[in-house]
Amino acid sequence: MKVVAGGHFTGALRNGLFAFKYRGRCDLVPTLVGIMLAACTDSVMSQRVVVPVPLHPKRLRQRGFNQAALLARGVATRLGRPYLDCLRRTKDTRPQWRLSRHERLLNLDSALSVCEDLKGVDVLLVDDILTTGATAEACWLAMQAAGARSILVLVLASRPVTGKQLDSHA
Repeated sequence: MKVVAGGHFTGALRNGLFAFKYRGRCDLVPTLVGIMLAACTDSVMSQRVVVPVPLHPKRLRQRGFNQAALLARGVATRLGRPYLDCLRRTKDTRPQWRLSRHERLLNLDSALSVCEDLKGVDVLLVDDILTTGATAEACWLAMQAAGARSILVLVLASRPVTGKQLDSHA
């Protein structure tokens, strides 16, 4: 699983992400998308569709927006690529931020489904932050099962993770 991050989850990027995600500062989306795209390589630019990491409908109602979807729409627009909202959270999972990697993987077990045929499609999966890689991995597995040809993960920020975590499906 290849991951590209706009930066590390520290300082101004961390503060901006929190303002966006928890204080509803959606006006920051163009700047945050710019940070993400500044880190991109040709392989990111060549992906065919842009897919956001989904929120469960309950969490979406609580927050009022899906931060990954707003970032993904911005990325799709800037890259001139189709936006495809094809992942679904079918299980209301516990918030991931307090869980270990193992707990996150268990938490996400059978929690995602794909509602489109992705056979032969190159996917750019977009999320706000990558901590352990568990959410990205669960999405990757669901899209791979739906036939995706390649999946590249683009996040705004990442915490340090081990190569084993990121390369588990390389």
